[in-house]
Formats: sequence, C-alpha cells, structure tokens
Amino acid sequence: MNKWRYIIALFSVFIYLMAFDFNPELATNFSYSVIILGLLIIGIPHGAIDHLLQKDKKQLLFKFILKYLIIVVIYFLTWQYFPLLSLIVFILYSSFHFGESELQEIDIHMVSIWSYFRALFLGLSILLFIIFTHSNESLQIVSQLSGYDFENTFKEIFISSRLYIILLSIVFIVWQIIITKKRSLIALIMLLLIGTQVPLMFAFSLYFIGQHSYNAWMHIKHSLSISFLSLYKNASPFTLGALFIFVAIYFYGKFNLEYLKSLSSHFFIFLACISLPHFILMHLFYKKNSNYFPNF
Repeated sequence: MNKWRYIIALFSVFIYLMAFDFNPELATNFSYSVIILGLLIIGIPHGAIDHLLQKDKKQLLFKFILKYLIIVVIYFLTWQYFPLLSLIVFILYSSFHFGESELQEIDIHMVSIWSYFRALFLGLSILLFIIFTHSNESLQIVSQLSGYDFENTFKEIFISSRLYIILLSIVFIVWQIIITKKRSLIALIMLLLIGTQVPLMFAFSLYFIGQHSYNAWMHIKHSLSISFLSLYKNASPFTLGALFIFVAIYFYGKFNLEYLKSLSSHFFIFLACISLPHFILMHLFYKKNSNYFPNF
C-alpha cells in the first residue's frame, strides 16, 4: 500500500482549507488544479490503457477504438433523452466497478453471487457516503443530470435520511475491515472522511484518483508485467486526447457562464460516458485474472 498517495491527499485538503480561509476563489482554483493534475497523472491513464486489456490481442487498435467510441456515443445520447435512467445505470455500474476493484485489492474475487452483491454494496457505500456528506451539492447536480427537480422535490427526504445513509455506509465498510482485516480499507475510510471537508467534486476525486485509479493501475501493471514507463507510453495518446477536451471545456466555459455553472454535472456525464466501456473491460480483466493481486 503506497502511503504517499494518502499523505498527498491529506496535504491537498489542508492547503485547500488554508486557501479557503484566505480567498475562496483561490481555493476553488487550487482544487480544480489538483483534480486535473490527478486525472492526468493516474485517473485518465488507468482507463487509457484499456486497449491492453482486450481479449483479442490481434484486433486492430482502430477497430477497438471504434467499438469503444460507439459505446461512449450511445450512452451519451441516452443521457440526452433518458437522463434519469442513465443516472441510475451510472450509479449501479460505478458502484459495482468501485466495489469490485476494492475487493480485488484485498484478494477477494467474483466467484459467487454473494461476491457480486458484496462488490455492489461496497461500492454503493462509498458513493452514498460521498453523496450524502455533500447533500446540497449532490441534490443540485442530480437535478441537473436527471432533468428532474430533485433539489426542491426531495430535499426534505434527502436531508432527513442523510445521517442514516452515512452511518449505514460507514458500518458496511467497517464490517469489511473487521472480517477481512485489511489496512487498505482503513485508508479508504480516511479518504472518505477528509473528503467531507471539501466540495463534492474534490471529495469524489480524492477517492477516484487516490484510491480507485491507483489500485486499478497497479492491478494492471502487476498482471501484465509492464513497467510504469511502458504503461504511460501506451496511455499517452488517449491521455493527451483527454487533455485537449479539458482545455476545450475550460475555454468554452470562460465564454459561457451558464455552462460554467453546470460544469460539475457535465464533468460527471463525461466521466460516465468514458467509464462505461472501461467498466466492461475491467470486469472481464478481473474475471480473467482472478489470481492473487498483491496489496500496494
């Protein structure tokens, strides 16, 4: 288990809080800088090597990218016409994907129906903890994503159930720590707790980058026996493509204030669209490589 990623996460939150007391706008810019830097270093690269995970190694890269993009485009169109359904699908497969990765990290594989439910519940506990510890932001973003006025319609229910959901989420994760005795899950709780002190997108990124992306990257590196340099070389074309998209969004946002206000929701839609094919490939990868993954 690499302790530096947790130290960096803690230090980043500390800097954010110090900056916020001095200048909230400076703190916001710092948080966006940390998020983008983290995504470029490990968040996006861990998904940018999906072509290395394909079953048919002889398949042309162009053909692979085409299939990948077809899934992304179809899901993006689904978001436009069926936003609520797309949001539910996103939460479900993200929960399973996060949970499966956490279980792989502690050497628990998808070998039974219970293991599938366990992965789903673990990932859902992580997501619900982040969502319900940022109630107001979450309601606003869910309303923007779904096209329904959750912010006003369900605000009272959301707030009244907030404490129970948070407690249940923590209890389930703590239960996994007790029955597995794995330190990585203690670090997971630490990330979730320090995330309560920062905005939603920053909190989600702390987990997504510092825990999920790093673990998945190391799982792939170990299984394929590839050096860091080789992994980054393979990831670089797609990472640069993502960087281009970030730059385009930034400059577009500077000239479109309404778009800038909904940047968080667009961030999650973008993440959802590119993560669906990634989720499918990673699940197949974990099933194929159900041997022991060491803790990093």
